[in-house]
Amino acid sequence: MLLLKFDSINGLEFLLEDGSLTFASNIKIKDFDLDLPVKITSNDITNFQTAINKTYTDFMASAFIKGTAGLISHAGNVFQMNDGLNKCNHAVETARALLKYLNNNMTKPESHSCMKICKPIDVTDLSAIQGRLELSGAKVTNTWTTVDVDTDKGKRATIDIFAHQFSYEMETIHARLTSILNTFDILTSFEYPQDLYGIYHDVPCLGVITNEDIHVKKCNAHSEGMVCNIEIWHPERLQTLPTLIPIEYEGMSIVGPNGEDIFVKTEIGSHYQVLDCHKGPGKMTTHTVCQVNRLQTDCELALTNRNTADVVKYCSFAKTKTRPSSIRLADKSIVIMDRLATVSLVGTPDGTIIKEPVPYQLYSPTNVKVTSNGLTLEYPGITNLPVQKITNSSIPKYMIASLVNKLTYDGYWDELMSLSFVDLALLTIQLLVLVGLICGLKAYDRMHNKKLNYWIRKQQNRLIPLRSRNRTANPMQETRQL
Repeated sequence: MLLLKFDSINGLEFLLEDGSLTFASNIKIKDFDLDLPVKITSNDITNFQTAINKTYTDFMASAFIKGTAGLISHAGNVFQMNDGLNKCNHAVETARALLKYLNNNMTKPESHSCMKICKPIDVTDLSAIQGRLELSGAKVTNTWTTVDVDTDKGKRATIDIFAHQFSYEMETIHARLTSILNTFDILTSFEYPQDLYGIYHDVPCLGVITNEDIHVKKCNAHSEGMVCNIEIWHPERLQTLPTLIPIEYEGMSIVGPNGEDIFVKTEIGSHYQVLDCHKGPGKMTTHTVCQVNRLQTDCELALTNRNTADVVKYCSFAKTKTRPSSIRLADKSIVIMDRLATVSLVGTPDGTIIKEPVPYQLYSPTNVKVTSNGLTLEYPGITNLPVQKITNSSIPKYMIASLVNKLTYDGYWDELMSLSFVDLALLTIQLLVLVGLICGLKAYDRMHNKKLNYWIRKQQNRLIPLRSRNRTANPMQETRQL
């Protein structure tokens, strides 16, 4: 048998606590210069490609690859060498594209305490690759025959290692050059690359920065790379306040003085206030910025004292902007505010349907299904809750009716006050015309009646008056008198 516990003491009112909200109340702006050095020239790239081509050619000319047997035996190594050469060609193309970003007419700016210098791509990087391949390639003798290599595991391992290293070195330099090119392209598009987040934390002038928004202000190329000015917005102070959600009654809910629908309690005491929240200024999109607004004094006092009659009298109400069938709160309870919603408990023997007047708050140890407007939401149950608990509204029906009447009157008045001067002038003219028409009709009616009465009197004066007849008992005598 299903057990339900009803809370009739602490009923729902006009606001209900629902977790907390964190927002930025103090934002600090800092900036720094990001230097991306590119210390290679077109000649450096050409020399690197020439050296790699020679290494590839020398290996492919080795005796142990000659003939069908050699090609079959070293098919894997041949593939690695061809793949490495292909990646080398791509790396050269990428390096030449990178050089197009440089400006040889501009010298590199002086470094300073607010500059972060990234790891450069240098001619020494290209020379180091050549040196490692030459050192590894020197261990391979191109006069070794297929038989020599196939019968000597040491020689075979030396050849396999070199072929694999050749492919790996070319893949590495190609990936690095591609990453640098992508970084240049993103920065010159005034976006900050994801892989550079946090690179600035050791810049002395910035100090400790968390939860930052980063914006690229400008980028200037020079003969040895590019320097970009980066602006950082970060909240120096975050404020967290307990939030309350408005409870809907007959399609209406409490709002702030400017229509705000986010209510909070102050950090000290339990004073009610409203938040006007929006995204941060400019391109700051990570954090929400909120302004705390005071409620009207009588409204705040009524909420603090839980005087529902004064809440209706002094606080502002409006039609609910959105009408969710149900809301899951921070304490995992569910508030039902749609009278047409079907609420059922999952896992009960008869699939119990909850039928309570809305709004009400439901705590359930089992899953809860809420169906409304063709959509079914299934909320998880609350762990370690012994029985279902329902909290109904404590607002009397007559008070809700009074609220409806108040909002209807306010709506008519607001609609009238929202009319423009031209609208009011036209409305006044229409009223004057209507009054004039009514007065005109009444005047015409009076005049018409006066003329009619005059005509009747005139006609009466034209009639020949008849002598009065004396009634006798002898009809013949009456005739003679006539």
